[in-house]
Amino acid sequence: MAQPLTVEWPFLPSIETFAAARRPIILPWGPTALPVGTAFSSKNSSARRGPFLPQSAFDKVALAQTQLVYEASPNGGNYHEVVTTSNSNSYEHTSVSLGVSIGGSFLGGSVSGEYDKLVLENTDTNKISQSASIRMGQICLAEEPALSKDARDVLSKGGFLAFQSAYGEYYVAGFSLGADSGICLSFSENDRSESESLRITVTVKFLFMSASHTWSDSSASALQNISMELNGYNTLTGSNIKTSTHGPNGLQSLRQDAAQITARDTSIARDVASRLQSLGVKDKGLLGMRDMPQLQASQLVVEVLLLPWTGISEVASFLPSDWHI
Repeated sequence: MAQPLTVEWPFLPSIETFAAARRPIILPWGPTALPVGTAFSSKNSSARRGPFLPQSAFDKVALAQTQLVYEASPNGGNYHEVVTTSNSNSYEHTSVSLGVSIGGSFLGGSVSGEYDKLVLENTDTNKISQSASIRMGQICLAEEPALSKDARDVLSKGGFLAFQSAYGEYYVAGFSLGADSGICLSFSENDRSESESLRITVTVKFLFMSASHTWSDSSASALQNISMELNGYNTLTGSNIKTSTHGPNGLQSLRQDAAQITARDTSIARDVASRLQSLGVKDKGLLGMRDMPQLQASQLVVEVLLLPWTGISEVASFLPSDWHI
């Protein structure tokens, strides 16, 4: 299980806010096994045990026999670059997976979640980041599994509120397959003019974000007495990098770390497609529940999709008359 991890940002809606509006939730995820159909309670999102519940409202046999459908994404991937000069803009440098403010220890080994935590906690005034993201497609339930006898009994005897108390507001409906990679370089400057600060920022960008720019004595001189921190991640390799240095002596090593991350960005789409092909996943097709453990272990799962129980027809029939889905 993932180590305790909190990714909170005041300008992002919380999981509880999404749950109150009964909106779908997409969370960053990693290779940690998480069965489709698992129940989710937002009230436990900050608890150490996490919000995923041990019991599902779906019938075990029906769920095991339900097929999954994979559909390729028409959007492909994107590349993003940000330069900021204020520590209040840290959110602009987070991974593409961070869409809600998350508290707790349930991100499933997500390296993007750990990266976001480090970036949001970073107080350096100057930040430069690059990220690459690819979404090849999504795996979801092909149809609704039947509810278990216990779940139907809860509904018939106690109504929807009793059901929600037992099984939460959401269930795991599917996963996004793809990969994310990112790097954030940060540094702070005191008592420097605006023009000098801009010159240093440009130097850092070219030295650490461009493979063609070579190191020189003038480069070292420009970064004299600058403390820098590098944070990076790659979901395909399941790796996080955090390193820091002061002055020009350690910058070459830090630059090599940056080069390794940015080099993977250029091949991320090809690497994901190759891994999907090796697993036999086609642009559109059906999969069985037995295929999920191998997919989740492949480092291709980057997000988990949570849908509200109110969208399940057997549950919806027990909603109060004034309930708006």
